[in-house]
Amino acid sequence: MPQIFKLVTVVFLALFISSNVLAQQSYNQTAATSAGKNRIQNWVKVSSGNELYFDFIYPQQNKPIVVLLNGLTATTQNWEVLAQSLTTKGIGVLRFDFYGQGKTLAKYGVPKAAIGFRQQAEDVKSLLQQLNIPQPYNFVGHSYGGGITQAFVEKYPQL
Repeated sequence: MPQIFKLVTVVFLALFISSNVLAQQSYNQTAATSAGKNRIQNWVKVSSGNELYFDFIYPQQNKPIVVLLNGLTATTQNWEVLAQSLTTKGIGVLRFDFYGQGKTLAKYGVPKAAIGFRQQAEDVKSLLQQLNIPQPYNFVGHSYGGGITQAFVEKYPQL
């Protein structure tokens, strides 16, 4: 029984990684053509020492910025429809791939150890500071991203 479990786990991880890599290759092509002067797609080094991929679309004057936090198996690409809807209203959008997700996963590979919620929350804070995202922070977290949002709020209630 344990050998079957290990095999299923390895197959699942292989499918997960390959689907994320293929999705990111497709996304790279569309993002490169749609990137304008009001958009930055790049990497930023955060408190954990890793670099996270981010996609930031600046807001129009006097409009807020929404920070989108991925679900566990999601990537920045999963937010595309919502991001387009928000930006057509002038709202800025910051989305990024946590360590172990999307382009960040493709860069570093599968994490060798568990990544704690608090470390992820620290990385979010570091990302926001590095990019000079102004407060108040408007988070939208899906699944895992909602848990990281909760960890962030608990750890940094003053923000």
